[in-house]
Order: sequence, then C-alpha cells, then structure tokens
Amino acid sequence: MVDKVLRIALVPSYSFAGENFGDGSLYATALILMEYFKKCIASTKYTSVDYFFEMKPAEVTNDDLVCYMLANQNRSIVAKKAPGQAIGGSGSTFYSKVDSAVISEIYIDTTAGDGNRYKLVANIIFHELMHNRLDAGPTIWLNVHNVVNGVLTTSKPITSYMDMSAADAAAMRRGLTHPRKQYTGGM
Repeated sequence: MVDKVLRIALVPSYSFAGENFGDGSLYATALILMEYFKKCIASTKYTSVDYFFEMKPAEVTNDDLVCYMLANQNRSIVAKKAPGQAIGGSGSTFYSKVDSAVISEIYIDTTAGDGNRYKLVANIIFHELMHNRLDAGPTIWLNVHNVVNGVLTTSKPITSYMDMSAADAAAMRRGLTHPRKQYTGGM
C-alpha cells in the first residue's frame, strides 16, 4: 500500500513579535492539529498526517488543506475576495468562484490573552478546515454548525477548553473524502 499523507499547510501571515505567537506556539498548535487529524483519517485513503509552515503554491493539491493565520480581520483574504461577505469573529472560510478555490483563515489577535492560546488557535483552525471540506463550495456535504454531538462544530464561540469530539472526527472524516481546490494566492 502506498502511503498517502494528509498535508496541512498553516500559513502564518502576521508579525511573530507583534502578535506574540512565534515558532514555539506554531509548533504546539500544529501538534494538536496532528492529533486531531490522526483520529479523522481512520478508514480513509490517508495513512498519516503532516503539517507545513512553508509550502509553495504549486505543491498544494486538492487533497491538502490550507489555512491562513492572519494578524486580524483587517487582513482578511475573504473580505478582499468577496467584498460585503460577512466574516467570522475568529475565522472565516469561503468559496471563491473567481478562483474556484476555498479560502480558510483565522485571526490571531482574537486569541490573545487565552491561557492555552495554542490550543485555542488549533481549535479555530480545525473548525475552519471543517467548513473547508464540508460546507464551503459548490457542493455542501454537511452543515458544520449542525453536527449532532459535535463540540468544535458549533456556531458558538470556540474556546481552548473544547476538545474534538468523536462526532467532529466523523464529520471531518466524511469531509476528507471530498477533495477541494485550496486558495494559494496568499502563500
């Protein structure tokens, strides 16, 4: 059997010093996401999961996931691509018809002051990546905010005290069977 790696590109687009979220915090966030996704890839075509902070746009495939980590909402790619489109408080995911690709982003400033900030960032990223695969785009497979027994699949604010539930993992597992072109214009 050929190994198939689920690749997650985390694209930090903010000042590490200005947002006080540097390499160590990025690494801790990525490790939490890897643990989440290891549970999601069971019984899928994927045999492992890995993360990248630096990936070239040409390297990104429809099987990969990309999330932009922006300083704040003022830097929103979604807002630039779709003026007037409502953006979320801590993150947004949107299908760009112009690019035929999904854009997922989070806003680092909304996590400042949380005692377990890297887990909060991981939870928000996971939530946005669920939108990426399940309900953003021309085909909606499942409304992320309506997952029965979901924890990170909620319309309520995401916190660092939340953990991915079995229902969240099952929903994302379903989403992983639906590759989507990822927006790479911000990489």
